[in-house]
Amino acid sequence: KITDRIPSISEILSLGSKGGVIEVKENEEIKGFLIYELTGQSIHLRYWWTNPLYRNQGIGSSLMACFFQAGKDTSRQYLWVDKDNDNAIGCYEHYGFSPDGLSDYIQVIINP
Repeated sequence: KITDRIPSISEILSLGSKGGVIEVKENEEIKGFLIYELTGQSIHLRYWWTNPLYRNQGIGSSLMACFFQAGKDTSRQYLWVDKDNDNAIGCYEHYGFSPDGLSDYIQVIINP
């Protein structure tokens, strides 16, 4: 169902060349990654994934901390999430995101 949202290798390489990929790995094993786009006063969280073998170990939290650090000078942090993905919505709300009322569930944090 969600395979159309998984980034292609070319997309990851493109975003990586712009500095928008953060990864946590050990001995070449990827434990998690986060991909974002920084444009003007906005930072868009594109993908946030933690390997199921390493969940609940703080990896997702450290990735999100890096995301917020990368966007510290922005006025808008946003992402898109499927409105039926309650697990992801709960995770994003934990970090301060909230729905903006658009269809399919876009969540934003807007700094004054």
